[in-house]
Amino acid sequence: MTNDLWNKWSDCHNAPDQQKRIASAKKSACTPVSLEQPSCTGTFKGSSGTHTTALDHCSCVDFNRRHLPCKHMYRLAMELGFFQSDFESNKSAIIEPTGKREKISETVKVIETLTDDQQLLLLETIRSVNTNNPTTCCKSTPDLDALIDARLIEPVSDIVQCLSKYKKTDLITLANSLGLTPEKKLLKADLIDYLATNARSKLEACTLAYTSVRPCSHIKYGKVRMYLHRKFDTDDYYDEYANFRSDRLLNTILPDDDVTELLIQYGYYKRQSQ
Repeated sequence: MTNDLWNKWSDCHNAPDQQKRIASAKKSACTPVSLEQPSCTGTFKGSSGTHTTALDHCSCVDFNRRHLPCKHMYRLAMELGFFQSDFESNKSAIIEPTGKREKISETVKVIETLTDDQQLLLLETIRSVNTNNPTTCCKSTPDLDALIDARLIEPVSDIVQCLSKYKKTDLITLANSLGLTPEKKLLKADLIDYLATNARSKLEACTLAYTSVRPCSHIKYGKVRMYLHRKFDTDDYYDEYANFRSDRLLNTILPDDDVTELLIQYGYYKRQSQ
């Protein structure tokens, strides 16, 4: 069974992107924190956090983004003898998670490389998560991919949440495409449970119409939300000729803080005259 878990990836190792991950896996910085030989699992650390790794999945962003072996999975396979390659080991070289959040100016620098549509999607995503709902589900689009690639949000492997966004007819179509024939009389919730139980590995290996995402630990989302809110939100009104107008809040007086200073810096707001 363990061989089968790793052998499922045999067709992808020669791809250029996979070769990069193999090279990273060989480095001492990818030394596992711990290995569990009986279960063929391991724990790894890096700047983005601590990751639990098996031969068929990993908790890191890279695997949840691409659904292909990440460097942690390659290193685990090397350590267990399932992937033959020389590698360096040195636990003192392991990178510890910083736990620090970057300055809002650094985050805004990344945000301003994105399109307006991508920035608005980020604002919408931030507004939909909170303490009670730490993740949200978005349509899988190039704009969402751009936010993930920019490390402004990160994907989460939550099959049930993704499937819950589908219509029942689309769930049946999806099941049929995976070679399953569920009973049509099943309720939507039961159909989701059926798919998650009988086709989880196949679902994790394919691109679904929706992606579950969550905030990244290094981002100060309160200030990001303020920045995007002040940049894009508008005041709507009718002028003296009864024409509809929509003016950005930037035409009003904004608080004198670092977020407003960044808006001035990027040319969205003029400094108030003394």
